Amino acid sequence: MAWTPASGVEGFRTANIHADLVKAAASARGVLVEDVDKSAYSLSHEGKTVWFYGPMPDRTSFVARQIADSKHSTKKFLQRADVPAPEGRLFGWKNQKAAWAYAKVIGLPVVVKPVTGSSGKGVTSDINDEDHFQLAWSQIEQHSKVVVEKHVYGRDYRLFVVGDSYVAAIFRDPASVTGDGVHTISELVNVKNETRADNPYLNAKKVVLTPVMLRTLDQLGLSEKTILPSGRKITLHPVANVGAGGDSIDVTADVHPDFAKIAVRAAHSVPGVFFAGVDLLVPDISKAASEQEFAVCEINTRPDIALHHFPVLGEAHDVAGALVEALFPTAHRVPASNWEKRQLRLTGELVDPDIIMHLAAQNSVAGWVRVVDGTYLAIVAYGPGTALRKFEDKVSAIAKTQVASSPWHASVKRSGFVTATPVTSSKLERLAARRPQAVQSPRRKPARSGIASLLHRIKRKFMGIVGSLADVPKQ
Repeated sequence: MAWTPASGVEGFRTANIHADLVKAAASARGVLVEDVDKSAYSLSHEGKTVWFYGPMPDRTSFVARQIADSKHSTKKFLQRADVPAPEGRLFGWKNQKAAWAYAKVIGLPVVVKPVTGSSGKGVTSDINDEDHFQLAWSQIEQHSKVVVEKHVYGRDYRLFVVGDSYVAAIFRDPASVTGDGVHTISELVNVKNETRADNPYLNAKKVVLTPVMLRTLDQLGLSEKTILPSGRKITLHPVANVGAGGDSIDVTADVHPDFAKIAVRAAHSVPGVFFAGVDLLVPDISKAASEQEFAVCEINTRPDIALHHFPVLGEAHDVAGALVEALFPTAHRVPASNWEKRQLRLTGELVDPDIIMHLAAQNSVAGWVRVVDGTYLAIVAYGPGTALRKFEDKVSAIAKTQVASSPWHASVKRSGFVTATPVTSSKLERLAARRPQAVQSPRRKPARSGIASLLHRIKRKFMGIVGSLADVPKQ
């Protein structure tokens, strides 16, 4: 299902973004969210409660987590389910010579990766000689177990599976830069990182020129100081993981039914899996499986949910919503015609509006917030009743916490207005200069593709209200 957040995208933060998306999806469907701490929370609906730790529900078993955490164990379970997986073996970090001998037996090229880990850290693929093998080995932490496996040619895809359903897919394009005839490769990497900063999911996943990338440049007769001709694209790293600098491109509509079924079967090859990210290597995911060679290389029982909500290119998909609806089959998005309205007024030492924006995103609340006359925050919020009450409680808690550590009195009126005795503050002057502060306003104007086009569609100075405000009931 396509994703258009009620609160816009600016309020989402990199920290805890996957859990925030689950909470937002639940709130949008009238499911009650109750926080225990920063990581643990519960979702409740019609007498049923599911506990979460981060984005992972209690329906995912400990056994599934342990198996999927080991790339070597995962391979064995995939093979038991007759799902093609790369041929490979496990070695101790000190057994590099034996590992290299094995690599030559199964045939080059090979892949070297730590048995545990995520985000592509320590993974090197397409290794064709001993020097490259030694360099790849050196990128893995000592005392780690190391997997050496046959390199499978194909494009790298992540398919999101919930229960017995395939939901969405991303093509992960390896880290690359395209020349403009002006900037060096190092400068192009910096420009790319600036672009990624606009994406709430990618802004912490910067492209870094690693020793493996520098080796790739050297083999091409280039260096980080080379100025590429305009239009020339070079791949910096064969590993396509987004965490290693790759780009995410939505291909949900292109997946052949064969691979949708294979993804579900692969996910269920690991006992105790409720939802998973299935990593697939195949030349063309739009063609039948019988027409090409392919392999499933990993199963992730804690996949990055935000990967599908914030693609670099293509349509955003509400995989968090799919997860919530799978857990609560009777929970569906509350239509805007059934939304309620709240007006909040926070005075005293003003809270940064960005905090309000984050709470709005987390609770799937639409509306706006602004600094008025440098003395108070005016907040108008719209959304499902359950979500609004949670949002109001959070804002109230902020007021109480803030004032409790300061010398002024505060009170919370149950009419929905949060108030505190006005005070003089340098922070007020700083925040006043920012008014009016919309809950959705990009810091810069990125290219209109992927997440950028989503920002463009909801660029009005509101929190991305779904539909027209005229359709929201007034109270």
